[in-house]
Amino acid sequence: MIPMIDIAKVTAPSLLMTLYFWDYRDRKETARYASQYKPFAIKTDDATFTPNDVSVVVPTIDWDESTLPANIKTWMKNKVREIIFVTVRRDAEKLREFLRTTPCLGDIRMPCGGLPIPVKVVTVEQANKRRQLCRGFNEAEGDIIALVDDDAHWKTDRTMINLLAPFEYQNVGLTGGPITSYVPEERQNESVITGWEVAALRIRHRRRPGMAAFYAADMSTNFTISGLTMLMRAKIARDPYFQYLFINDTWAGVKENSSDDAWITRYILFQHHFPNREYSTIEPTEWKLGMQLTDDAEVQTALLPDSRFVGQCKRWYKSGLRHRLNCLLYEPGREKMTQTAPYMARKMLGGMLNPIFTFIRFVLWCLLICWYPTIACIGGMYVLYAWIKSLMAFIDQYPYCASKIWAAVLADELYLISDLYSWATINQDAWLNRPSVDGTPESQTT
Repeated sequence: MIPMIDIAKVTAPSLLMTLYFWDYRDRKETARYASQYKPFAIKTDDATFTPNDVSVVVPTIDWDESTLPANIKTWMKNKVREIIFVTVRRDAEKLREFLRTTPCLGDIRMPCGGLPIPVKVVTVEQANKRRQLCRGFNEAEGDIIALVDDDAHWKTDRTMINLLAPFEYQNVGLTGGPITSYVPEERQNESVITGWEVAALRIRHRRRPGMAAFYAADMSTNFTISGLTMLMRAKIARDPYFQYLFINDTWAGVKENSSDDAWITRYILFQHHFPNREYSTIEPTEWKLGMQLTDDAEVQTALLPDSRFVGQCKRWYKSGLRHRLNCLLYEPGREKMTQTAPYMARKMLGGMLNPIFTFIRFVLWCLLICWYPTIACIGGMYVLYAWIKSLMAFIDQYPYCASKIWAAVLADELYLISDLYSWATINQDAWLNRPSVDGTPESQTT
């Protein structure tokens, strides 16, 4: 009989090699799908929708007065129909005064560049992003609603034209584009930029190829269209069935406040599997996403230069875990999800199993080092080479991050604690990075 230790000495390196071969195949598949992605063509004449059909809805509390004016200007340069701010009643007059007294935003109708763009301020009683969004949906006049965070900076004056292109297809209900980081010129200096900013840049740098791969594979996304800026057909947003589910969505018996972008993405992709669809006021449609991954569709967001980035990461990872659990176990469930978006379902399941495979890899590496130190050294050098090559590509794109490359290294290994932390605190609903309280208010126009 072959001793167990001898069997383990054979199977351990074989299993570790199999796991890395799987990673290699997965990267190749991602690259192959990403190369197949094609952006939506821009219709120059007789487009179904123009920026004048777009109502911008901005839920906001405790806005950043140093960056908001510049962001508003980028929205106005896109010649949208209207901008609707939804805040809490106690802050309404403060917001109106800020808009009136800020240069180039001085009139409540804001004539900027000779283009009058109406700006409304409406309120809810207490801060709750989902209720604030619904308040804005019901005020909007446009056929397309842009859900926009107050820190969204549209890169060009053609952002809306690009994000509207997918709506030429009647079954596209929600669109989004690439999300990148906005680094002011004065911070593009290795002696000025902080490690927190470098870590955020690294995380977003790694995500973009996956977005193209997901959409080319099964018209899904990785794993949600960002709420920084997402465009939705107004008839969906104003549907009472949609709003009821959106506002009354719960986790562990507690109504959700944020994670709005994840829920909306899940609804658009899988609502044809949801129960009680007869209560919807719009015709049954298997809605699709439209991902416009072009430079002109790019939306930027400022980086947090301090430890607030940690809190932001907590929300990202915990929200992502809840989203994956909801998709795989609840609505629509793994089987129905696989019918609609098989690539997304497989990647989500892999993400759920990531902590287990991380532990298995750790054990296998320990055994390999003990039994076959030479092989372990060669394998470790290969893994290190691939990692360094990826980091060098990052530095080539962002040379001012070179002196703080350690922050990018830590960002790459963040999953080692983020997965465990997210599971341990999954029922703790602390989403906002601004001093507000969740609530279930009755909204009121002021």
